[in-house]
Amino acid sequence: MRPFDESIASEAGPNVRTGDLEAAARIVAVADVIRQSRRTRTRAIEQTCDALRPLFARRVQPARAALAVAVANAKRLGLPPSFVRVSGLGNREKPYNRLLGWWLSDSDHGAGFAFARALAVRVGLSALAEDLDAGERPTVRVEKSLAEDGRKEPDAVVLTSRSALLIENKVDAPESGDQYAPYLRAFRVEAAERATVAILLARESRATPPGWSRTMTHQEIADLLVQTAGCEGLPFWSRVCAQLSSSAFADETPSHELLHEADALLARAERGAVSATDIARMQSITRGLSANIGAQ
Repeated sequence: MRPFDESIASEAGPNVRTGDLEAAARIVAVADVIRQSRRTRTRAIEQTCDALRPLFARRVQPARAALAVAVANAKRLGLPPSFVRVSGLGNREKPYNRLLGWWLSDSDHGAGFAFARALAVRVGLSALAEDLDAGERPTVRVEKSLAEDGRKEPDAVVLTSRSALLIENKVDAPESGDQYAPYLRAFRVEAAERATVAILLARESRATPPGWSRTMTHQEIADLLVQTAGCEGLPFWSRVCAQLSSSAFADETPSHELLHEADALLARAERGAVSATDIARMQSITRGLSANIGAQ
């Protein structure tokens, strides 16, 4: 910083007042201080970045390595397509309901009641799991009216001697008023003295309606189907069916698009141009690919 002295006045010439020169000198001094402060802050930021860079790299490398393995396995084994998506149906609620009913029953998927038992455990309906373990065959109703109210057709109801499960499935449908209460009232009459659980199922997380037990997402159903596919001793085609059904309930992103996204993330990681958001996405894709591959 240059202090004001007589030399500045002499350089400025005889027509400039001393007060003006003093003000100019102060401005110059302030500007010098600001520049110095900026240089100091810049150095501090650079030092912080240098310190954080190795820590960030330690987060990137495991995520990148795990994703690379998952992608290689997925390309080698292939990923199950969603036949619901392939069908091109505009309204998917009924296909999802039928698919749920198929898996809740001892149908030609060949897996018995493995999925129904897994769902019972997940939602805490132990009486249903115990009845299935004891060899009881449940009554499964899909889109059929309950005796108490013939106008209401719940998407799925499962009944055993000691348990009752209600599933109302929503696919992109908006909610209006207290639309769930009539289903619940009719279901409770049908259930009588049985242990009950009422589930609202939707693509995204929603608030649990009053009186209902809980909500579940379609992704949770997809995860249970992957779990079913991994059951020990399950026939080959049962595992295939579970994987295909899981893809139908899972995220809407088609498998090939997921692999393209994974390739792009790996390329960015190779260039060292990934963000924290990219790392989280890499981990998410790895989990999804690994879940599908692990059950094959």
